[in-house]
Amino acid sequence: MEWRRSTISTRRSNQLTLSEAAYIADLPKGPNNYHPFRRPQAAIERRNWVIDRMLENGYAMPEVSIVAKNEPLNPRSGGSQLYWAEYCTEEVRRELAKLYGED
Repeated sequence: MEWRRSTISTRRSNQLTLSEAAYIADLPKGPNNYHPFRRPQAAIERRNWVIDRMLENGYAMPEVSIVAKNEPLNPRSGGSQLYWAEYCTEEVRRELAKLYGED
């Protein structure tokens, strides 16, 4: 998780804002679908969805959630190379799953 964190923020994981943590937490679900440079609106919508779930489950306070959902993503520009590698890895995984199944 630390390398993902480094593409979003220069802070350590325990110092991330709710907005940053929510975005990073959802990246494994679809890293290419929520790419902050290529699909920024989808990334923000998904981050906000995660924040709403955190609020519903008592992991975030309403006031903090409102502020977090209004924050821009502000990814670090040097991190896009890591996302490209992750995209390639996911494409290979999908192709292998087609050939050999998910298990």
